[in-house]
Amino acid sequence: WANEHILHEDYHREFTSCKPDVWRNWINTVGSGLFTFTPIVDLEESLYSRSSVKKFITSRGAQEPREFHYTRDDFTNHDHGFPPDLMEHWERLSANDPNIWAGVLEGILAGPTHQWAEKTGAEVRHNGNRYHPLLVCGFIPAEWIVHFRSVPCLPDTHGKVHTPTELLLRTPDTEPLMGVEPFVRSELDNEATKPLLKLLGVRDTPKGADKLLSRLRALSAGPSPIRLLAEISRIYEALDRIAVRCAPPELKTITEAFSQKALILTDSNEWMTTGEVSIFPDEDNNSPTIHASLRTLALWPRLGISERPALGRTIEWLKSLEDGAKLDAAGLRRVRAAIQREPFRIWNECGHWPSLESTWEPITTFQFRLTMQGLMKWGELAPAIRRATANLQMLPVETSQAAPFSQIRDLGDAVELRVTRFVEDAGTSRPTEWLTELAAGLCRVMSPLTEDTGRLRSVARRLYVTRWYPFRLLEVTPYVDGVPAGESFTPKTLWQEHRLYVGNYSSARIHKELADELSRPFALPAISEAIAACIDRDRDFVSEYLNSHFNLDPNLSLSALDSEKAKPPLAPHPDGGQTDGEQEHDQTEGDVPEPEATTEPGEHPTEDTDGVTEPQGTKPKPPAPREPTLIERYARQRGFRWHDTEKACVHPDGRSIQKSETPFNWEEHAADGSVVRRLWVSDQKLSTGIEIAAELWSLISQKPGETGIVVGGDDHSPFPLTGQEILELKDSKQITLFPSRYRLVEAEE
Repeated sequence: WANEHILHEDYHREFTSCKPDVWRNWINTVGSGLFTFTPIVDLEESLYSRSSVKKFITSRGAQEPREFHYTRDDFTNHDHGFPPDLMEHWERLSANDPNIWAGVLEGILAGPTHQWAEKTGAEVRHNGNRYHPLLVCGFIPAEWIVHFRSVPCLPDTHGKVHTPTELLLRTPDTEPLMGVEPFVRSELDNEATKPLLKLLGVRDTPKGADKLLSRLRALSAGPSPIRLLAEISRIYEALDRIAVRCAPPELKTITEAFSQKALILTDSNEWMTTGEVSIFPDEDNNSPTIHASLRTLALWPRLGISERPALGRTIEWLKSLEDGAKLDAAGLRRVRAAIQREPFRIWNECGHWPSLESTWEPITTFQFRLTMQGLMKWGELAPAIRRATANLQMLPVETSQAAPFSQIRDLGDAVELRVTRFVEDAGTSRPTEWLTELAAGLCRVMSPLTEDTGRLRSVARRLYVTRWYPFRLLEVTPYVDGVPAGESFTPKTLWQEHRLYVGNYSSARIHKELADELSRPFALPAISEAIAACIDRDRDFVSEYLNSHFNLDPNLSLSALDSEKAKPPLAPHPDGGQTDGEQEHDQTEGDVPEPEATTEPGEHPTEDTDGVTEPQGTKPKPPAPREPTLIERYARQRGFRWHDTEKACVHPDGRSIQKSETPFNWEEHAADGSVVRRLWVSDQKLSTGIEIAAELWSLISQKPGETGIVVGGDDHSPFPLTGQEILELKDSKQITLFPSRYRLVEAEE
């Protein structure tokens, strides 16, 4: 085969006339000396059944024959491909060099066109005695064409090899995608090679804007879009050129994509939809606009974006939202931008406002407000409280203090943070001379405004007599108007009245939280900076800092405060009071006192505070019949009986139910004495609502597998629920958690 093709004079002449790089490529490709320009030969195969003919034709992507000419099953497939020995050789090379097929195809494309132009298709003939008519089934691609369609064999403009269907040819329709989509290497893309490249599957028309939009969506989800501005700009420019040529249905698809997803980069480096931005800013430059480097594109008017800000469109969208609708991140940005432009108009025309829960609520439902001047910890508040709080953090001071916003109660005035558990860290001591020096200096600060001076000195005096309480454990529960308004949480620091609770952390870890906690009541940036600068500094530094940054009153005396500060410290009690020498305090509800009575032989049992019978003193007459209590019925249902000696309900298998520490009433023990589950028992019914303490709910949430409750059922029988079952009912909305002392109410079907 090599002698017949390589040494042929015509092939030799054609081969030597090629460019040197093509010549070298073919030598490297064939490797062992079997190189030639057009190793495409005729292939013949006999087919002896109509099913095999149909299978062959459909496997090549052609249509089944319209008709067969004879009744006999004798067919011949005339195909074109590479010789089997050469094909086997290239397959071996491709195992180590995946770019081998790129070299083969490049040699064919660089050679004369006539050597492959007549060998791109196959044909099947129906053999008769004298004639061999062609089966009509459309174009059947040749074997070598099918092979190249399935392997990476074409380099792009950067030299990366692709399968042909992944690349584009240069045409007026594909020109907008230059730099965005991969194109065939320019040396291989010419008028002579275009027919073959199209047969291989290279596209000469864009598939549409879907891929560009997908890439834009991916970029919009990443951080710092300004760093990718060049790539984002190329995608916009490609979409701009596509929008000029595309049909109305395709343009509608692009328009809907930009209106439903935030894909437009603004001057503030945020992503917004077409309804949120304008091409050019207004006079005060407060409205969101398209990035300055992208405004000149003709794409934006085609997408329906207005040249100037149109607040009316945003208000119409806001009016279409349902009460309580949840706003996503893009919606919140759109609402915030509109509110910053026209807060009074949106309040009056829409009659709704965003809440702390990021919901769109009627203004008549708001009981509280949160402003930038009254910031507080609100993340632990119950959802119902957050929904009832108007979010005014995006408003400037003068606006938030004007009607109608000023008529709403501040959330900070309504929320009370109560310490429900405190474990003092007695072994930790930290120098607090800086705090005394700082508070003394702030007491002498003179502000240009008399009312500010009085307020600042009042807060500073409270700081001066404040005592430092290090803790190992601190649980705080928010209350609103005297009832729990959220789950308990553990802050790193808490300044409450004259007590400063500070966790056992290093100065570096707690610095920011401590500075924020002490600065919040002062509500002045200069004071906040001073507190942050003076934490854990020596007294001389603090004194020098305050003297250099503030105007201090030298005549102010702190003798009265010194006497109050000299009083012996009282350990804080969780309920807000003070007790001497307490190390750990727990605020509990529903605690059951342990009975103090003793048992003598022959004594009769009577009911204690929780309903389990315990022996009391001997009575002259037997006790009157009584109804068994809830815990007694629960124990009996499970096979437990009261044991006088153990003073507990015991089971024949060794298990027992005994009194428990608050906030639980009882606890179930295994036979080995380990605690299986702690129980809270109450005659309340789930259908009418159950009131439980905040600490109890916190413990159930933290350890659902080790806790549970026993309440009354509708038929007055015990209705036990494990902590895990309670949380599952809450998650599935079969019970509802209300912030008013955590009332659990069975949801209606």
